Amino acid sequence: MTSIKVKKSPGPALAAALVVACGVMISGFFIIALLAPFENSNITAAYFWRTVWYEGFLRYCGPGPLQVFDLDCRTANLRAWLAWPPFYLRLCLFLGCSMIAAILVAIWSWKHTSPKETVRTIRGPWPIFGAQGRVSLRKAIAVTGAPQPDSLWLAPYVQLTPVAEASNILVVGDQGSGKSAVIRGWAEQVLVRGERSIIHDAKGDVLACAPIDQILLVAPHDARGWTWDIGRDVTNAQGAREVAEKLVSSGSELDSMWSNGAKAILSGAIEALQRARKTDWGWADLFKFVFQSPKELRAALEAARAPSAHLIELDDEGVANRTTLSLILTLWVAALTTIRPLAQAEASNKERRFSVRDWLSEQSGLPRTIILQHNAEYPLLSTAISGLLVDVVCGKLLSPSMPKRDRPWLHLILDELPVLGRLEQFPKLLNVGREKGAAAIVATQNWEQILKLYQQHDAATLEARFKIKVVCKLGISETRERVVSKYAGRRTIETWVAASRDKPEKIRHENEIDVIEPNYLDDELGVRIVDGFVVVRALVFGLGNPAVVETPFTQWRKRREAYRDAAWAKTGALRGAPHVD
Repeated sequence: MTSIKVKKSPGPALAAALVVACGVMISGFFIIALLAPFENSNITAAYFWRTVWYEGFLRYCGPGPLQVFDLDCRTANLRAWLAWPPFYLRLCLFLGCSMIAAILVAIWSWKHTSPKETVRTIRGPWPIFGAQGRVSLRKAIAVTGAPQPDSLWLAPYVQLTPVAEASNILVVGDQGSGKSAVIRGWAEQVLVRGERSIIHDAKGDVLACAPIDQILLVAPHDARGWTWDIGRDVTNAQGAREVAEKLVSSGSELDSMWSNGAKAILSGAIEALQRARKTDWGWADLFKFVFQSPKELRAALEAARAPSAHLIELDDEGVANRTTLSLILTLWVAALTTIRPLAQAEASNKERRFSVRDWLSEQSGLPRTIILQHNAEYPLLSTAISGLLVDVVCGKLLSPSMPKRDRPWLHLILDELPVLGRLEQFPKLLNVGREKGAAAIVATQNWEQILKLYQQHDAATLEARFKIKVVCKLGISETRERVVSKYAGRRTIETWVAASRDKPEKIRHENEIDVIEPNYLDDELGVRIVDGFVVVRALVFGLGNPAVVETPFTQWRKRREAYRDAAWAKTGALRGAPHVD
């Protein structure tokens, strides 16, 4: 593997120092002549030049050819000038100011000089660093139009246009690589704009530190959470199937029959409630419906003409067989894990209720920011409700009744995307998100988790919907190899190698190498301290050549408690929690 070196050129710093030194000299000459002139008005620049050059270096110093080298004679006038205090002090001030200015500008210019590779790429893309990287990004973005005053800043001095913003952003990085800090910086801009947003709080820090007051929290385990009015949003058979898919965990291939059967029965139960109660039903109603006896459950499903009623087989005495009992038990376990906590939260919180339909309405008075909080103590519950809500929102946006928009109107900011489980409607929304005014910012630690959830084909389709890909620090992993091989690709460089040790001639070679070397992602990216400031150095793909840029490490101060136990979640208060029959 060819090791590519990156270094700064001293040329820009030296050129800047020379220009500034000349400028200071010229301005200094006139300032000294104006503010500190010599007492003798005959002493001018022309007089100095005549005495030093014509009457000094060009003077007659005696006969013979060697008199030309008599420097003692020829520099006598110059030494006389330097020995004269009024001239000496002015000269020190003149040269000192010029030198100080040149040094300061050289240091500043050196710090802001973009490093470059020491080899020349003749075919394929190549990485661009620092300020030149930002220039490259701006040129690529400019093709999509002009940014709006409140358009998203991808990095300092790099502002996206509405079209580029709707292209979606994928962030990949190891734990501690700074990807969450980068996302916080973008999320803060979205929150300032006051637009609708859905933020996945995978670590609990978003709720505790979000710089806004009006929050619609979806977290059944938190006492401050809102209750989702499922009856108003899930109004057809397709919606019922999507809910069942989220609430009943898929088992292994050997156990898939039981989980699929339980999903079908739960879907039928939701359809039965839709037929009987229209939109006037909730989680408690669904929980009670599911926990009927097999005989009652089958009768209710048959009354609703649900095909899943045939999965419940009874003998002549109305007793379920072993297969039916296995299906029912699988359903009940899922209901106890997900539906029961939601029903209990609904019973204890009848004031804070919302529907996605109302939240998306132009006339909605609900908080515009939804925070989906994940709790590691209730992983199945958190994943089910958060993933379900994201898909429901996406499904509503995909509806033909939703108007087309020319700029992002809703942002889905989903940190740790795999935690939400497999999303069905989200990839579909990404296909037409620009027309619907939806933009997504997604982060994951490794792409293998996405592949496991979505399988090869669907994962590739999902990945293609994120035009802008931001890569933070990545250690040895398949994801790193994916970034190197797929995101960056290969290029051809020009190298010169000595023909032999005894001959100075060099032979030109063309070598094909990786655009980005794997070790660069681990050694050079991630959280860094630059000039006393904490920044995140990241690699941006999808906007021209790969660009290495630095973004501020965004931190939010704590504004509220990260977690407040709901009544049903308190260990010692379960008996006092709302009872669901």
